[in-house]
Amino acid sequence: MSGKLIQELNLSNDNSFMGSCIHLYNEIMSEYYFKNNVSERILVSKNPNSNFSILDCCKEMSFCYNSYEILEKQLYKFLRTNNIICKEEKNVSIEFIYGKSYDDIKVDNNFTIHKDTGSTVSGESYTVIVYLHTNCQGGELIFYEDTLCSFEKTVVIDPNSYFPSFTKIVIFDGELFHKPEPFYNGKRCAIVCQISKSI
Repeated sequence: MSGKLIQELNLSNDNSFMGSCIHLYNEIMSEYYFKNNVSERILVSKNPNSNFSILDCCKEMSFCYNSYEILEKQLYKFLRTNNIICKEEKNVSIEFIYGKSYDDIKVDNNFTIHKDTGSTVSGESYTVIVYLHTNCQGGELIFYEDTLCSFEKTVVIDPNSYFPSFTKIVIFDGELFHKPEPFYNGKRCAIVCQISKSI
């Protein structure tokens, strides 16, 4: 894992990038009803024909976001502010993953240990996860090292910020193995952005 980026931040909700994420959150929450004790994924697109095919619509929920380009612009600005430079070629994928759990009922996210490569963004990518309005037990993002026989945990990130005016954000190389853990007793929202590394 040496040389690969993992950056954990607590960002003020007054930040312009956070303002765009909060706007997306409010728009989606006003359009969708989320069931209890289930984690659901929504593909976010700038128009009905981008980022997914008609077959994807049958498998997953999607949301056409009118302010997509503003969020995309704020995302690139946020990366530059954190010394991560990539060409603004609009090669971005955004997913909204939300779940809520009452009491001790664990909510699985249906992810296995994986890399964010070869998915919706061409080439190598960075992943930015914004844990907006997340307050739960469990739900950690765990990074792994691939050994010959198994995966070894290397980094564990708590998705909670513990400060109401701040949000936990994680930036990492998409080539790193990782997996979000199940959570319980609260809600977990992850706005997952994949951005092409090309410069």
